[in-house]
Amino acid sequence: MQHVKFLSSTLAAVAVLVAACAPAAPAVVPTQVPPPPVATVVSTAAPAAPTAAAKPAATAAPTIAAPAPTFVAAAAAPSTLNIYLYQKPKNWNPLAPPNGPDTQVETLIDDALLLVNDRYQYEPRLAEQWTASPDARTFTFNLRRGLKWSDGQAFSSKDVLFTFRLLANAASGSAHVAKFDHVVGIADLRSGKATDVTGFRAPDDNTFVVELDQPNAAFISSISWPFYGILPEHILGSADVKTLSDNPFFTNPKVGMGPFTFVRYETDQFVELARNPNYRAPVGIDRLFLKPVTTDVATAQLEKGEMQLAQISPLDVDRLKALPSVKIDSKAGPGIIIMAVDFDQPYLKDKRVRQAMLYAIDRAGIVSQVLAGQAAVTNTHVLGPPQAIPADLNQYGYDPDKARQLLKDAAWDPAQVVKIQWIQGIRDRDATVQIVQSQLQAVGMKVELSPLEAGPLLENMKNRTFDLSLYGGGLYTIDPDSTAVPNQCDQAYPAGGNNAHYCNADVDAAFAKGRATSDTAQRMTAYQQIAHITNDEVPYIWLYVPAAVWAYSTKLQNIKPHGEFTFGFWNAAEWKLAP
Repeated sequence: MQHVKFLSSTLAAVAVLVAACAPAAPAVVPTQVPPPPVATVVSTAAPAAPTAAAKPAATAAPTIAAPAPTFVAAAAAPSTLNIYLYQKPKNWNPLAPPNGPDTQVETLIDDALLLVNDRYQYEPRLAEQWTASPDARTFTFNLRRGLKWSDGQAFSSKDVLFTFRLLANAASGSAHVAKFDHVVGIADLRSGKATDVTGFRAPDDNTFVVELDQPNAAFISSISWPFYGILPEHILGSADVKTLSDNPFFTNPKVGMGPFTFVRYETDQFVELARNPNYRAPVGIDRLFLKPVTTDVATAQLEKGEMQLAQISPLDVDRLKALPSVKIDSKAGPGIIIMAVDFDQPYLKDKRVRQAMLYAIDRAGIVSQVLAGQAAVTNTHVLGPPQAIPADLNQYGYDPDKARQLLKDAAWDPAQVVKIQWIQGIRDRDATVQIVQSQLQAVGMKVELSPLEAGPLLENMKNRTFDLSLYGGGLYTIDPDSTAVPNQCDQAYPAGGNNAHYCNADVDAAFAKGRATSDTAQRMTAYQQIAHITNDEVPYIWLYVPAAVWAYSTKLQNIKPHGEFTFGFWNAAEWKLAP
């Protein structure tokens, strides 16, 4: 196996990336960081506003009660916070396929029954506590009492019931229906035989019950990610479910349960939010402006004091650490930057081609050079707990010669063009995709880069008109069952998050075994089987598991950075700005 020689010089001396049209089959293509573009800071300033000078997750979900909260009182003077939004948002529909920047905003304007906090524990939110039956078939959620929607209307279990019916019904446009396949009575709703779901019940205003037709020890995990914001029945209850995904509410969601309310979205400039006066606890900041700019622009605005919170490139840590007005926090990530492989493309069906791509890419070099070591390499979606990860997985170390041999064995056509689509603007991804292009070309693959906006990229995935799609995220550490979203047959996009359209009956059977028991050893055996199969078949090109590196003003208090960047604003109600 050949190893790349890592650069020892500083970033300023990093050589320019090997040109896209690399010489034919060189022995090794050095992994080097492409020079970042000069940040041209375009003003995205919001209109002038006054500024001021649980218990850890268990394999079988136990009863979990909310801790006694300690909330920060709202600032005495109006306060405004400017936040980096890492991509342009699309809409704010929790039924839609997860889209990172949409989720970041949704966590501020909506709320869920529960979520995973910065310590990777289940955090009670609208549910004060929940209980799982001994057979893991019935889950009872006790809701907080006396809550109100942002418009002052009373919140109740009827809103939760309304939302879960929509999540489980494909007619609503929900991308999450597969998670609810075993709710009692769901088949009758989907077939039109019933308008209700017997397995979803609201016996009183403060209780919501889910009943399944078979055990699911991972059910709590399955609803903790992605973010399932509860929707207002009094706003959407009369809408036609078949056209719900196009409802204007999802581009102008004025009513929510989160700590902030939606004010407006100035396209490509900012999302403006205001403090929710009806939130269940005091909110410490009056107004937020979330700005969809590039990593480099966000960093420049942090330096100038024009932005107070951003996720930054690890290569900028030393630069920003030198500023006394900025604090840096790094949190190990639970998700993966990957390239989904379109299994509907005949030339990508041979697993040897996908294995060759892993061998051809110097992932350790990318971690070292592009992410300054603030990431790890994985060879499966299963990231934890440790006992779910087999010790004998193929590591796919950087080996261009082996990649060439695999392509030869697979009768790869060197004239075949493979396109990589991704959304530009995040520096580590922009640099990585160029390195990937260069190193795949070096082993005999003709690669073209296709930067796209979120809309066209998602359309390509829906229409199956892509080859490789680079993106990232996920929360794969708290329960291995979460990896069913990208790997289970019935999760195929747009019905779920299986963007590759990968399907293996043995993998599906192992997921079913893992849910069917609360015995930890049996569950881990099932997930080890999944890790082994997917490690061999390579449904995704696993690039790296990044840490979330957050930079923020020292005036921003009570922030608790999250490793899952779409949950980065999970405790925003507690934030406040010091004078």
